Amino acid sequence: MGILCDDVLSDEKSIAEFVCKICCQLSENPVVTSCSHVFCSSCLDEWFQRKRTCPCCNATLQSGQVSDLKTGNPLAWRILGRVQMRCPLHVQGCKWVGDYGEVQAHLTNSETHLAAPMGESSPSSATATQTSGKAQADLLKEQGNQRFEARAWNDAIKLYTKAILLAPDEASYYGNRAAAHMMLADYPQCVQDCEAAIARRPAFTKAHNRLAKALCEMGQFEKAVHHLRAAFAANPSDALKTELDKYQNVLDWLTEGKAAYDGGDFMLACNFFVNVLRVTDAVTAQLWLARAELGLGRCDQVLRRTREIVKADMNNTKALSVRGRALYLTGDYDQAVKHLNQALRLDPDEKEAQQPLKRIKRVRDTAAAAKDAAFKREFEQALTLYTEAIDDSDAPKHSPLTAKLYSERAKAALRLKQFELCLRDCGVALYAQDDHMDAWLCKASALHALGRHDEALRDMSELAQLYHNDEKVMAAYNKAQFEVRKTKRTNYYEVLDISKISTENEIKVAYKNKALEYHPDKQVDKTDAEKKEAEEKFKVLGEVLEILTDPMRRKLYDEGYDKEAIEERVKAANRAAREHKKDGCCGGGCS
Repeated sequence: MGILCDDVLSDEKSIAEFVCKICCQLSENPVVTSCSHVFCSSCLDEWFQRKRTCPCCNATLQSGQVSDLKTGNPLAWRILGRVQMRCPLHVQGCKWVGDYGEVQAHLTNSETHLAAPMGESSPSSATATQTSGKAQADLLKEQGNQRFEARAWNDAIKLYTKAILLAPDEASYYGNRAAAHMMLADYPQCVQDCEAAIARRPAFTKAHNRLAKALCEMGQFEKAVHHLRAAFAANPSDALKTELDKYQNVLDWLTEGKAAYDGGDFMLACNFFVNVLRVTDAVTAQLWLARAELGLGRCDQVLRRTREIVKADMNNTKALSVRGRALYLTGDYDQAVKHLNQALRLDPDEKEAQQPLKRIKRVRDTAAAAKDAAFKREFEQALTLYTEAIDDSDAPKHSPLTAKLYSERAKAALRLKQFELCLRDCGVALYAQDDHMDAWLCKASALHALGRHDEALRDMSELAQLYHNDEKVMAAYNKAQFEVRKTKRTNYYEVLDISKISTENEIKVAYKNKALEYHPDKQVDKTDAEKKEAEEKFKVLGEVLEILTDPMRRKLYDEGYDKEAIEERVKAANRAAREHKKDGCCGGGCS
C-alpha cells in the first residue's frame, strides 16, 4: 500500500511516474522493474504471488529484473525524494511540510505529535488533552499499519511505540507492535508486548494466540500449550480452541518424535519433526529434525539446515554440535573438530559436543595412518587400520563416511588380491552412497581379476550413460568392453596346438599339419556335419596364419585385441604412415 496522493503538495505531473499502478497511490519503498515501471515493494510482492509479469506492460520479470529505485535508477530516486509532502497527521493540526524522503523520519522521530494542546489546566482541559492524545495515537497506529503492510517492520514499531506513549492503556497498540516484532523474529519482545496487551484486555484473543506462537518459535512448546489452555478456560472461544488444538498436536508430535529418535527409528522421527515444522520454524524443532536426518545419513540436508541456524546465531551450541557431527559424517574431520571445539568453548558441558569429539579425533588419526600405510604400499597394515576406523566410526550405513572408509578398505583388499572382501566392501560403500565413483571402479577391477568381465561391463555401461564425460569412467568402460571381447575371441595358439613363444617357422609348420588335416580333400568319406565342421576350422586356420605370421598383428593379438580391433589398428597405422609421407618427412630432403 502506498502513500496517499492527498498528502502530496507537489504538482501531479511531478509524481505521475511514481504512482504505483497496483494501489494507485504514491509508491512506498519504491522498486523499479527492468521495463522502467515503479511500484510499491509490498504491492509488487503480492502481485508476484499470482503472476510473474509486469502489471503495466505484462512483460515477464525474473528475480534479478526488479531492484530498489535508489539503486536501479538513482536519478529518479533523487527526483522522488524532492516531492513535497505534508504530514499524514495534518488533520490533528500538524503543520509539518517537507520532502518525500523525510516523511518517515518525521513520523517516527519528531516530537511534534506529542505536544499537549495549549491552555489552562482544568478538568475539561485534561479531558480534552486525553481525547486529543488518543486521536493522535489512533492516527499513528494507522500510519504504523501502513508501514506494516509495506513490510517496513522497524518503522511500524516506532510508530506503534509513539502511539503507546500517547495512550499507554490501549491494548491494541501493544498487540500491533507485537505483530511487528513477530515479523522481525524478535520473539522475546513479541512475548512482552502480548503480555502487556493481555494485562490491559484479558480477553484479547489475538494477543493470546500471538503469544503462543512466539513461545513456540522460541521452542517453549509446553509453555505455549499451558498458556492457551488457561486462556481458553478463562474465556472460551473457537479461535483459542483452534490454536490450542494446533499447538497441542505440535507438542505431541515433538514428544513422539523424540521417543522414536531415542528408539533408533530415525525415519519415523523425521516424519514427526516434519509435521512440527509445518506449523512452526522453531530452531529447536529444526535441530531435532537435523539429528534424525543424521541418523539416516542425510548429511547434505543437515548441513544446509544448520548453516542457516548458525548464521543467525553463532553462539547456538546445539546447532554447532549437530553441524560438527554432520561434517564428520561427510569425512571432513578438521571442520568437524573445529565446530565441536567452538561449541565446547561456549558451553564446556555441552554433551552433544563432548561425546563425539574424542571418537572423531580417533577415527581421523586412524584413517590418516591407514592412508599413509597404503601410500607406502603396506597394504596389510592399511587394511587393519581401515578396519579399526570402520569399527570405531559409529557412522550410519547411508553416510558418506561409511562409503569412504569401506571404499578405501576395498582398495587395500584389491591390492592384497582379497577380491571377495573387496567386492563386499564395495557393496557396502555403494549401499551407503550409490554414486561413489571410487567404489564402482574398484569393484570393476575386482570383477576383472575374478574373470567376471560381463558383470564389470554391465556396471560400467550404466555408469557410462550417466557420466559419459568422466575420463575414469569411460576408461573403465572401454577396459570392460576390451576384456569381454578378449574372452570371446578364438585362441589361435590352441588352434595350432603351439605355445605363445613359438617362432614363425614353428607356426607355419603347425599350420601346414592342421591344414592337411582339415583340407576338403581329406573329408571325402566324412558325414555332412563333419565336413561342415572341418570347413569352418580350415577357414579359421587361414585367419590364424594371417595374424600370427605378421609381427604387428601378432603383437596386438598378444596384447588382447580380437581380429576386428587388430584390423582397425593396422588400418589406422597405415593411414598415419601415408599422411607422414605426404608431409615430406620421408623424402630425400630429410637429414
